[in-house]
Amino acid sequence: MATEDIDKEERLRFAKEVVHGRVLRDKRFENIIQKIVVVDGGDGNMTCEFEVTEEHRNSNGTLHGGMMSLLVDAVTSWALHTKVRDRNSASIELTLRFLKPPRVGDTVVIDAKTVKCGRRVAFLSAEIRSNNGDLLAQGYHTKLIMEPGSKL
Repeated sequence: MATEDIDKEERLRFAKEVVHGRVLRDKRFENIIQKIVVVDGGDGNMTCEFEVTEEHRNSNGTLHGGMMSLLVDAVTSWALHTKVRDRNSASIELTLRFLKPPRVGDTVVIDAKTVKCGRRVAFLSAEIRSNNGDLLAQGYHTKLIMEPGSKL
């Protein structure tokens, strides 16, 4: 096995640990996306897939905008924590641009990237796409990176 394959496997293992070992094991708001699947991740990036079900829909039968915001918030945060390990973070700003709503039964792909990571502030972005590649939403997330051991 090539060195880059081992590195990729290790990055993916750690990305899954961030999501499932640190976040979804506790009773927190992210539990509504318990069935999210980590496809790739590491080095400040994260790609996940999520199936839209009845419990996630609005009155129009599409994925609720608040759920799309949650997906961008969660996946960009997880992406950051594959880069900045053992430090807490807090949202400063979260902005979404809704382009096309996914429907119940659709699987969406959330691709998050750490655009810039400074000592105290990180800038992240995400795209939510359909399985066939249609751009559904764009998100931008600014996070405060806290000193080790500190809390808000």
